[in-house]
Amino acid sequence: MMRAASFALGLGIALVPACDNSPGAPDAPLADAPPAMPGYLFGPCASDADCANLGEGAICREAETGPTEGYCTVPCSDRTPCDAFRRYHHCLTLAGETESYCVPQCRNGADCVRDSWTCDPNAGPTGDDGVCISLCETDAECGGTAVCNRESGRCEAPPVDATGAAHGEPCADGADCTSGFCIDEGTRSAPSGWVGGMCIGLCRLPAGFNNTNFFDGDALPQGGCVEGAVCIPGGSQTAEGDLGTCYHGCTSMADCRPGYGCLQNIAGRAFANGICVPLDCGGGGCPSGYTCVTVTQGDGSTANRCAPN
Repeated sequence: MMRAASFALGLGIALVPACDNSPGAPDAPLADAPPAMPGYLFGPCASDADCANLGEGAICREAETGPTEGYCTVPCSDRTPCDAFRRYHHCLTLAGETESYCVPQCRNGADCVRDSWTCDPNAGPTGDDGVCISLCETDAECGGTAVCNRESGRCEAPPVDATGAAHGEPCADGADCTSGFCIDEGTRSAPSGWVGGMCIGLCRLPAGFNNTNFFDGDALPQGGCVEGAVCIPGGSQTAEGDLGTCYHGCTSMADCRPGYGCLQNIAGRAFANGICVPLDCGGGGCPSGYTCVTVTQGDGSTANRCAPN
């Protein structure tokens, strides 16, 4: 399950092969060549061996499933061994793991040193600091044998399961979506307005977003999203490389499912396209099985949203 973040729109929502230049040095098989540089915390790696100088238990995370290359990390019981680059980082046990490791901390995309990384600002242990995550746009960006799940923006071991709902389609929770991300419709007493739920994805914001006129171009960008989707800021961060959300794109209400409208006017500007968002049902428009109710939004304002009966 995933709730869309509020983003001031009133929505609820490279390593190179090593070489030896010493005189007379014989050519060595590439597989036997040493790493291009000593391993360092959060530095690039292709295997655990590249991180061995960090001490016992050091591993190369995401070498097979992350974009381009993995990163070195060490086991931890608190954040003490995770300090690097004059900043503290997280000591976390990630989903599917039983041991805690150092994870790069961030406040925005600029804090994440890899081009393939962005900052998930709400993934930290306290909810007010972020974690660097990797996103992809093509298979070529993924390491090992991994391929890019364009619906989610994440590298995965092949084959990608495409049997789930695509972006913009209905869902009850993330398991229903190929991306793994769903904005659910909520309940009668606490409706989100996202009728039937909607599958969304993740993206890195392209250049052009800002806090003045929202976006510099005349049309909102696809970015790294799948065809037909639009990459929109998922929170208050709007700089290039920050985390964005892939929403279903539109140029008119006809492109959106019942219960949704096409949002094209943002921050006082009219864009050539928009995204499908919950309809203000004050004038009607809820599909069968739904009733229009008034809800209080995160900023204290009220809105009319379709709620399941």
